[in-house]
Amino acid sequence: EAEIVWQWKLYDHMVQDIDSTKNNFGVISEHPELIDINSRNFQGGGSASADWFHMNSVNYNAELDQIIFSSRSLNEIYIIDHSTSIEEAAGHTGGIAGKGGDILFRWGNPRIYHRGGIEDQRLYGQHDAHWIPGDRPGGGNLMIFNNGSGRPEGNFSTIEVVQPPLNGFNYNIPEGEKYGPEDALWTFEGAGNTEFYSSRISGAQRQPNGNTLICSGNQYRIFEVDPAGNLVWDYINPVNQNGALSQGSSSSSRDMFRAYRYSPDYPAFEGKDLIPGDPLESNPQPYLCNIYDITTSVNTLTQKDDFQIFPNPGSDIVYISNDLPGNYNLTLMDMTGQPMISYSNIHQQNFELDVSPYPPGVYILRIGNAAKRLMITKP
Repeated sequence: EAEIVWQWKLYDHMVQDIDSTKNNFGVISEHPELIDINSRNFQGGGSASADWFHMNSVNYNAELDQIIFSSRSLNEIYIIDHSTSIEEAAGHTGGIAGKGGDILFRWGNPRIYHRGGIEDQRLYGQHDAHWIPGDRPGGGNLMIFNNGSGRPEGNFSTIEVVQPPLNGFNYNIPEGEKYGPEDALWTFEGAGNTEFYSSRISGAQRQPNGNTLICSGNQYRIFEVDPAGNLVWDYINPVNQNGALSQGSSSSSRDMFRAYRYSPDYPAFEGKDLIPGDPLESNPQPYLCNIYDITTSVNTLTQKDDFQIFPNPGSDIVYISNDLPGNYNLTLMDMTGQPMISYSNIHQQNFELDVSPYPPGVYILRIGNAAKRLMITKP
């Protein structure tokens, strides 16, 4: 039978200002290290649900021996000490940080501990709060999928990278004020073909090259952006609870909780057959999927030479040349396989295509049975 070697309970670190006869009675603003048990009512959350806190992610930092977790309901993230004993974790002293199981750092909604107003709220139903690994760009900072439900300016999701005010194994907080920073160090909001919104679930992962992989769960979409916010990869989940869907299907119920990328040398893959099989979707479009174990650009992939595109990337007019015999059909598709524009029975060996109406991103240009990637940019 397994033995519990460490545990932490939220109810050991509560404060309330309603009943002075209880041991946890106190002034909320004087105890940012504790969580106000009545904060859900303060947020207008309605009845006292058993899931009033809704912890939706947990992540461990071995170097600090600390844990970060997220409360969707309170719109906050929290860091606690893991170096404590079980007894210390239930109290307010002990551990490397010296504060037992009390909150070492919190961020996103200082209204919860009465040190801010609605204008200070930064998180809205967030998920997947975690430390960026130290060997990746931004290592040591916190990455959060900020779902964005209930933002004053409207519902939209963002990826937030937050640099916590770490001081040894504790975190600085000015006397009587809220935890910093005031704003995220880096925020990806998206625009055009990278615009995204997921009211629940979802996550993000920093890549070794500095790109960010994003899982927009309610959109059943995984996509990757570079540090400048340009779309470099895009994937739509083609499977729901009933199985595989047809290419380009608009069916819903394909939510994804989270997505991670693993390199081919990931230890769990040792001895496993990694030869790719058929596409997951039924009736797939022609595809160009080669396996690369290093990061490359869309312009260096080896593809068929049945036709050429210049310039690629392009932002206005691109020129397509080919040596195909007879007439041919041409289709420009987005990365989900949805046609953007089609031409039939083209006879010119040199064809001009206006791509200016389309948002920046990666597209597939198909001529007959051949296809190539086309990157559209904006000047």
